[in-house]
Formats: sequence, C-alpha cells, structure tokens
Amino acid sequence: MRWLIWGWCLLLLLGSPSLPAIAAIHHYPEGGDREMIRSLQSLRDARDQSWQVIFYERRQGSDRIASRLRLVGFPAVRLSRQTPLIVEQTGRQLSLPNVTDQDTQLSANVAEFDSETLLPLLDRITPLRLQLDNEVALTVPPFMVKEWAAIGHE
Repeated sequence: MRWLIWGWCLLLLLGSPSLPAIAAIHHYPEGGDREMIRSLQSLRDARDQSWQVIFYERRQGSDRIASRLRLVGFPAVRLSRQTPLIVEQTGRQLSLPNVTDQDTQLSANVAEFDSETLLPLLDRITPLRLQLDNEVALTVPPFMVKEWAAIGHE
C-alpha cells in the first residue's frame, strides 16, 4: 500500500503541468554595459553523436555587436574551419559563414558561424535543420527556435 501512495505522489509531481519550465537563456555581464545572452542545448545527430548547440549574442547597451551559432561535437570531432553551415526551414535555405578562424582559442571540435542572417527565420517557430557537411545534420526543435527568437528580439 505504501508503494502505491508513493507511486501516486510521484505521478502527480511529474505529471503536473504547473511546474515551471527551466529557461535555457542566460545573461552574462562582460564589463561596462556589455553582456552576452546565450542559449545552450544538447542535441544528437543521426549517428547518435552528442552536440552542444549554443546560440548567443553579444550586446553593448541595446546594440547587437555579434550574433553567433556555435557547434561543439562530442566525442572530440575535427570540424572544418571553412565549411559554412546550411540552415533549412520549410523550403527556405541559407548559408551561415564559418567564422571559427576569428577565434584561435577554439578547439578542433568547435565550429562557429555568423548567425545574423538567421534571425529572420526565427520568426517562425518551426524546426530548423543544420547541415554542417555530408556527415553532420542536426534538427533544432521548435522550443529551441523559440529560445533563439527570444534572444534575437530582446
């Protein structure tokens, strides 16, 4: 009987729609009136490799200085420093320039892309497909697109 009560309590706790969602958007002061606003999530590709997907903006006051999308492959994957990132969303496609070489401190499993041209796609909360090369494709679910849109419109 005691297990039934514990199970019922656990079911109520886990199934409760009133639990607050954990936001993945974080603000980091960088000194003065500069800050970085970031969303970090983990995704898996078709080969079941783990990826950190980090969308961030650097701002000075209310002005956007940079908008970037960073991919980190695990286990350590060697990523191209020249290959652009192809982003697809329901028939629309764009190419994000690879800007990894601008930051020489990044390791070989990290690639970074200028995501300024991505911002208009974030108005539609539909999945995005990220294609890094013929081997790496990631699907960004709508909740992540919504986080990125929130950063882009802050």
